[in-house]
This record gives sequence, structure tokens and C-alpha cells, in this order.
Amino acid sequence: MQHIVEVWGRAGRDENVRELNEEHGVSVKVWDCDRKSVDLSLRINTSTSTTNAVKFKNSNKRKMWTREDDLEDFISAKTLRKVKFYTPDEEAEEKLHGVCTKLKLYDDDVEDFISAKKLRKFSFYTLEEEAEEKLHGICTKLKLYDDPWKIKKVLQESDVGTSCRLMISKKLAMQHIVEVWGRAGRDENVRELNEEHGVSVKVWDCDRKKEYVLTMKTHPSTGCSVFLTNWSRQFVSERGLKKGDEIGLFWCNCFDRFFFSVLARAPDQPVFYLEGF
Repeated sequence: MQHIVEVWGRAGRDENVRELNEEHGVSVKVWDCDRKSVDLSLRINTSTSTTNAVKFKNSNKRKMWTREDDLEDFISAKTLRKVKFYTPDEEAEEKLHGVCTKLKLYDDDVEDFISAKKLRKFSFYTLEEEAEEKLHGICTKLKLYDDPWKIKKVLQESDVGTSCRLMISKKLAMQHIVEVWGRAGRDENVRELNEEHGVSVKVWDCDRKKEYVLTMKTHPSTGCSVFLTNWSRQFVSERGLKKGDEIGLFWCNCFDRFFFSVLARAPDQPVFYLEGF
């Protein structure tokens, strides 16, 4: 009862909540996972005899529903058609062989899953282990999220020196900027990017929580994309960027701007002193 009313409330289905408490109830669709069909004749209303229960009924049968399942996404018919439903015999056979190929749409107890005790079971990779895997062209490291920083670069001397521009490789610019703009219908930005004056773009510095405006254009000889105008003063100087620092960028169509952050700082160079000086 609680989960149904709360889910309807978050979805703005106030009419359904109101009808739920009325005598005639509210008509709902129920997906039968076993028969893979939708029963359109079921109606639901609040049970007058059982606390925290709702009553599903049709012309042939009546069933009390008291399980506290969150069906907000589970009842999507399109999703359910892609899931294989196992018979008890199939599950017993897999248990007999000590295997399980049944996919679960959610964890039974998410709060326990993200607890510190279970997180300790994850393998944390050292820099040497990651380097060894890269050497063999493989990666067995699990990612718990999709890294938003699609464009990453370790700054070179030309990015922080007298050239006064940040250069992004042609491949990264094409994949994560030009193609993203194209899919969003930003053809005007793509056109201006290849012109001499370039295109003006907003850049949000996530570390300073402040927005800046840079000029972005395509380098005529290399085809790479470069950020100009205020890059040297507002980022290199004010952020103290130097060779070896790693920065991250990504474009967001929703906010109509780039997001920028310094992901890692270059290690400090050792200072050597000569005796007698």
C-alpha cells in the first residue's frame, strides 16, 4: 500500500490516489509474468479489513496483495519481455551443477550491498597492476560508474606555455564534441568551429564553481580543436596549471556548456643542492 501510493504521488498520479480510496476503486493494468500477458479487467481499492493492504479483484477471483515490492520500473512490459523466466526445474538443475545464469534486476538488500564490509571484497588495483594490464592490452578493473570526463589530457608544455591555448586531439574532439553537437542539432556550432573566428563556448569550472567563456576553433594544419582567448589567464595562471597536470572536460547539452576539472596534479620535481653552494 505504502509503495503504491508513494510511487503514484511522485509521478503526479493524484487522480489514481483519490480513486484508490473511493468505493469503486481504480482500474489498473497488471502484467502476468508467467502468462506474459496484461489483465485489463483488474480493479484495486483500499481493503477495509486488512491494514497496509490493497485488494485486487476482477469478476472471477479475488487476491490480497501485501508484499512490499517496488514495482515502479518492474511492471514495464517492454523490459519484462527481454527477461527469461526460469521454471523451478531449471533452477533446481542449475543448483545441482553449482551454477546460476539467472539475471537479477535488483539486489535483494541494496543497503547491505554497499556496506563497508562487502566493499572490502573488491580488488583495489595498484598503479603497477594497472600498468601491467595496459601493457597486455586488457582491463579487469570494474567501474562502479560511467566516468563523465570523456576528454582527458595530461597537459604539455604547449598547453601551459606561450602558445596560450589548450589543444584537444582530433579524435577526441570529433567523438565527444562534434558528434555530440551533431546529434543535438547544433549544426551552427559545428560550422563556426571550422571557421577562422571559431565558436564561443561556456566552460564551467567544477573546482571553482564558476563559469568562463572561451573561444574554440579547429587548428588549420592539424585538425585538432583548440581553446583560446582566456585560457592562459583564467585557467593556466589562475589555477596554477603546469606540465604534467591532468585535466578533464565534457560537453553537456542540457546546460549548454563544457564542464572542466583538474583531475590530478603533476608530482613536484625534486630539488637537488650541490655542496659548496
